[in-house]
Amino acid sequence: MITTPPATTERFVDISGRRVRVRVRGEGAPLLLINGLGANVAMWAPLLEHLDDLQVISFDAPGTGLSQAPLLPYRINQVAD
Repeated sequence: MITTPPATTERFVDISGRRVRVRVRGEGAPLLLINGLGANVAMWAPLLEHLDDLQVISFDAPGTGLSQAPLLPYRINQVAD
């Protein structure tokens, strides 16, 4: 049986004046994946095939992947916001 992978959408959102890439894959209960410093949404590719029953949300943190870099490094409270 051939199965089709869940649909993936990608868009940019404005967060605190910075353009951030967000990727959403599939449907179901949402699961937010938060990557480590310096990684982008591509790092989750090996995991995604095991999460077909979930809506998986991932993003490029500011300054990584296709997200816009901040002018100055973020303080921890800015990261939390």
